[in-house]
Amino acid sequence: MDILVQQADSGDAEAQFLLALYLQHSKPMLEGGEVDYAKAIDLYNRAIAQGHAGASFALGRLYDKGLGVKEDLQKAIELYSVAAKAGHAEAMGWLAASYFAIRDDTFAFIWANKAAEAGDAGGTNVLGVLHHKGYGTEKDYTKAMELFHRAAEAGECHALMNVGGLYYNGDGVPQDGLEAERWFQKAKNCQSEDAAFISEYTDKFLGRIRDGQMPEPLREARPGSTEGLIGAAVIAAIAAAAAAAATGDGPSGVSGHDPPDGEWKAEFWCYTDFSDSHPVNKPTYCKNRSGGVWDRSGLFDPCAGVDGWCDGFGLGPKLGFNQ
Repeated sequence: MDILVQQADSGDAEAQFLLALYLQHSKPMLEGGEVDYAKAIDLYNRAIAQGHAGASFALGRLYDKGLGVKEDLQKAIELYSVAAKAGHAEAMGWLAASYFAIRDDTFAFIWANKAAEAGDAGGTNVLGVLHHKGYGTEKDYTKAMELFHRAAEAGECHALMNVGGLYYNGDGVPQDGLEAERWFQKAKNCQSEDAAFISEYTDKFLGRIRDGQMPEPLREARPGSTEGLIGAAVIAAIAAAAAAAATGDGPSGVSGHDPPDGEWKAEFWCYTDFSDSHPVNKPTYCKNRSGGVWDRSGLFDPCAGVDGWCDGFGLGPKLGFNQ
């Protein structure tokens, strides 16, 4: 440590980076006490000034999580970008995840591809989510499963959960409750900073599997009605507004949990009941102007309910509605 401190003080960027990592992670575990974020951040900044990619990534994580600094995703993106452009694979993955979080799907897809090519498991998982959702690329469940498997084999905990989710939904694979349960259990046993979230999310679906409450397989229609649904009045209002403004032939009135292929996503209006007490997957319903209703709240979804976004087919928040 004495040598490392001397090297850092003399201006060695790698020593500054390593010393900052030690102060942030190792010292509190070995010696106890609080993290000296001010000192670590100063060291990261000194290393960044000399072009150290790892320091840019590490400081980006602090801004991303709001540790030692005010949480600032845009600042995190700037720092991730510096590191990613210097070839830092993990930074590429987090950059893709950050662009996904702000719904810049084009850049999310670009950087997720780069991260996957560089072998980053987190970025590979993000790329799988983009293929699963059809964000920034064509929807492709088979490709999504391939990417989730690749990330899962590398130990990415969210990918383990996502593989289980595709088996649970029957997205691109035969629906299989036993396989879904097996992968959900793997995810629950996986060590991650998001372990609590993953455990809570998978417990919900494990409970449904064990109670025999599997969703109908993908693209099989089931009767749709707004009667008794949370947010039904809001659904009716926004669907009526969409119908009044629409011209030409509308989408189909077929109901289920996924709209038919080729439907225009902008014609779907979605409502999420944010007053519901569930912290993860709140009741979410989508409706098109021809009357088809999609209850998305019972499905496993890699991004359902995250950051208040409806997992729907609308175009984002509208004033006056939680969409």
